[in-house]
Amino acid sequence: MQTEFTFFNNRKPLTEQVFDTLPTVRVKQVHSADVIKVDAPLTEWVEADALVTRTPNLPIGVITADCAPIILMSDNVVGAAHAGWQGAVAGVLENTVQAMKTESENIVVYIGPCIAQKSYEVSVGFETPFLDHDPLAEKFFMPGREGKLHFDLAGYCAFRLSACGVRKIHIDGRDTLTDPNFYSHRGGATAIQRNLSAVMIKG
Repeated sequence: MQTEFTFFNNRKPLTEQVFDTLPTVRVKQVHSADVIKVDAPLTEWVEADALVTRTPNLPIGVITADCAPIILMSDNVVGAAHAGWQGAVAGVLENTVQAMKTESENIVVYIGPCIAQKSYEVSVGFETPFLDHDPLAEKFFMPGREGKLHFDLAGYCAFRLSACGVRKIHIDGRDTLTDPNFYSHRGGATAIQRNLSAVMIKG
């Protein structure tokens, strides 16, 4: 089978009407490390932050508005993960790789548009759980204004993926806060204004 990647940029509210024409399987995202495996459309909301499937012609996706959308592809298996800082620290990316049940070096990863380091200002102390997990994460924090840091979310996601053996990682690099083609939570997006990232195995 051929694994086909599709990335959607929505510049209108994501309502159920949109998904009537784009039946992407999604979950109720809660900034967790939970992953579910799907082989058919879901009949109810499931709380999780990543999906994996081996079923052809079943698009799976996540929505974001500054968090990182992570698309993972390998032979006959694909994954989609929503990686905010909480999920990334908790291990959502490692859990997604594990759920794919394939050799990690064969996985190709696309880290989609998310908030860039220059735009992601956080308070000093925010870095503590990252450094508690791995002191090497210090390199993803850049000094800013007094009492502030700037966090590299995409770089940190790539770091966590590399640590579990993924070698083929592409970072899109576009900043959701400053690029008008994307919705941004920090930029004032409403609860229904989100970017959709989806992937499907073409049968």
